[in-house]
Order: sequence, then C-alpha cells, then structure tokens
Amino acid sequence: MGKAKYWESHAMSMQTIILSDQTAAMTVGALVEQAAHGGLEIRDAAGKVVAYVLSPADEQAWAYAEARVYFENHREAFKAAANRRSGITTAELLAKANAIVGQSTCATTP
Repeated sequence: MGKAKYWESHAMSMQTIILSDQTAAMTVGALVEQAAHGGLEIRDAAGKVVAYVLSPADEQAWAYAEARVYFENHREAFKAAANRRSGITTAELLAKANAIVGQSTCATTP
C-alpha cells in the first residue's frame, strides 16, 4: 500500500487528501492529528469536497472552510456574474469616486 499524498491548499496550511485505495486505510487518529495542524480537506476521486476535519480552535481553517462551502454552493451564480461583465472597471469606479470627492462642498468648522 502506498503512502497518502498531502498538499497545501492555496491560501493556508490546510491539507487536502483525495479518497482512494491508498487513503482508505487511514485511521481516524491520523485524520484528527492532521486537523490539529491546520485542518484537512477531504475530496472524493472526482475532486468534490466531501468533508473537512478541523480543530475547533483554528479560526483560520474554519473561515477557509466556510468560504469554500459558500463558493461551492453558489458556483453557478459566480460563473453567471463573471459572464455578465456589466459593471465598470476598478479604475472607472475610482475615477468616479475621486470626482465626487473633488466636488464636495462640505465645510468643516474649526
């Protein structure tokens, strides 16, 4: 039996494991130990997240997991919004904000 492969997720130290014949023999103790060191994201063979194992005290791991769950639950809405491209650029937004600030006539009193 081969060794399970772990790798760091993009933004933090949470490790990811893919369920396979190699990882099927992992003990609960190994999962809990991993959770104590930044958390563990468990994915099925297709890459879908099926579980998170997290320490209750690791706020960063919980925030990451909550954001991932939200993103996964709203993936189609994010794709649709990206495809609409009906907004303005950041540069345009900042230019409009600067124009408004430049027109401000609010007086300050000493």
